[in-house]
Amino acid sequence: MAEFKRQTFFFSNGKQIKLYGTGFGVTRTLEITEASAPNVFWLIEGQEGGKPTTTICNPYKLTPEEIMEVADYCIRQWMDVKDNVRRFGVDSPKVFNRENVRPGDEGKPEPTAQKKGNKVGSEKQKTANKEEGSTAIKEEKTGNI
Repeated sequence: MAEFKRQTFFFSNGKQIKLYGTGFGVTRTLEITEASAPNVFWLIEGQEGGKPTTTICNPYKLTPEEIMEVADYCIRQWMDVKDNVRRFGVDSPKVFNRENVRPGDEGKPEPTAQKKGNKVGSEKQKTANKEEGSTAIKEEKTGNI
């Protein structure tokens, strides 16, 4: 299993990468970044009068439930990274969660992307989404949209 020690990440295969931050992060678009600023919930260790002190910093006054929610969100992001790498490999822009696939990426928009000129919820858009296998727009019997 991989380890992170003294700003170096050690892969299980022996490869090492030097980081300047404190670890890894993942953005909402699933880009992997270097995390470098503990500014949401962290611990400060120091000394006062020759005795070790610790201070927990929680500037947003997060509750235990909110911290668990942040952790769940981050875990889900990392799981999405793994799922997309398995599905698309590391050489495809589809690995990243973007609203539209860029030109040259097999020429197909993401299933959730709205076709130009089709109103959300319109029959034309529902048909276009069905053709692409999208479930992004629910067909509801609410009348005109």
